[in-house]
Amino acid sequence: MVKRYGRGAPPVLRGVDLAVRPGSVVELRGGNGAGKSTLLRIAAGLARATGGRVQRCGAVAYAPVAALEESRFTAHAYLRHILRLRGRWTPADRSAVRGLAESLGLDPRARLARLSTGSRKKVLLVQALLPGADLVLIDEPFDGLDAAAAETSAGLIRAAAGRGAAVLVVSHGPELLAPDRRLSLRHGRLVEEAVAAGARVAVRVRLVEGGRRTLPARPMLVNGDLLDFSVPEREASALLRATLDAGGEVLRVERRAER
Repeated sequence: MVKRYGRGAPPVLRGVDLAVRPGSVVELRGGNGAGKSTLLRIAAGLARATGGRVQRCGAVAYAPVAALEESRFTAHAYLRHILRLRGRWTPADRSAVRGLAESLGLDPRARLARLSTGSRKKVLLVQALLPGADLVLIDEPFDGLDAAAAETSAGLIRAAAGRGAAVLVVSHGPELLAPDRRLSLRHGRLVEEAVAAGARVAVRVRLVEGGRRTLPARPMLVNGDLLDFSVPEREASALLRATLDAGGEVLRVERRAER
């Protein structure tokens, strides 16, 4: 796939070949102006490639880098509007909105005009991470978030892959995601970066006792309904999927390379 702005202009993207598989997280890094956001907009169908082919399978959810503009909408009303545009607004959707908002410390009753830039960014994250999307595209998810909210967001992004979504994230911030693949965009081309072998993932979830029997791993620490795990990276998606299937909530996912 190729993208250039204007006839005769040098290509911003050249020979890009990328597949994001269901149930995986791909992290895209690169310098300012490298074309990361352009690639994400093309994947979302909001910009056209100059050459090549783009294939999308299923419903797409996209969170741009820019925070929402001020609006008279409440966060809840905005998210309801977005879901209705997708032909959805079921009791399960309403529950998902409440759960994601609570996880991120977002008051869904607050008007967007009164929210900080970081809180408006959280609304965009909730929009992208709601169930029902087959392809999730997020541009700079940690911009404007404090450390705790960034860690929670990383866990929620990983949980979306655990539900089976294909997830592509542009990030230049801290390495919080525990991606399955990490790519760097350099001079318009994708370069594969090594993901450390032997890495483990620290996971914190909230799950009532009755749902724990279905989990594929045993927690290292239990504190009431909070469970802490340390699992090999290849097993993290299965643990997250089982937690969500059991009605639990993913609070944090942190990748840690073994020393």
